[in-house]
Amino acid sequence: MEILGPVSSGRTTFAHTALAQTTRLAGRDVAIWARERDVVEEINSRHSNTAFLPDVTLDSGLRATTELAEIAAKDAILMVAPA
Repeated sequence: MEILGPVSSGRTTFAHTALAQTTRLAGRDVAIWARERDVVEEINSRHSNTAFLPDVTLDSGLRATTELAEIAAKDAILMVAPA
């Protein structure tokens, strides 16, 4: 299974999270990188990112990490430019 890691240059935005969610729903194994530990905790434990997608329940298989090295080891990395 292809493993992807969306990365943003800034905060974990709605586009960053939505891209990870869409990729996960397409059947890919996805880990999302975020600088914010509270966002990582929320994504991993509550399957949400209320700051940017308040009404969306994220797929339970979507994982988040603060470790950029974990994302760098993925088969593919999706870069998300800030708007």
